[in-house]
Amino acid sequence: MKIDILRKNYNLEIESPFTLFIDGNTVVFDALIKGYGAKNGMVIDADGSKLINLNSELSALNYGFSCLNLNASDIADGFDEILGDWGASGI
Repeated sequence: MKIDILRKNYNLEIESPFTLFIDGNTVVFDALIKGYGAKNGMVIDADGSKLINLNSELSALNYGFSCLNLNASDIADGFDEILGDWGASGI
């Protein structure tokens, strides 16, 4: 699993899958990467439309979000650049 490579190579705390209760609905995302982006971390999902449709709700809950396929064969290549773009959230 590529997520395990990210955990190991970048010392990340990743919850996968990640479930949130939003507006009376249970929404399952691919992952939450804690400690980066927004206060509560970065919600990750390969389905960009899901993230766009919930962007206000995620922001209100102090989550950042990014459309990424964490199972892509090359996801670990250059992931430090993505983390740098997000920035550490100080958690």
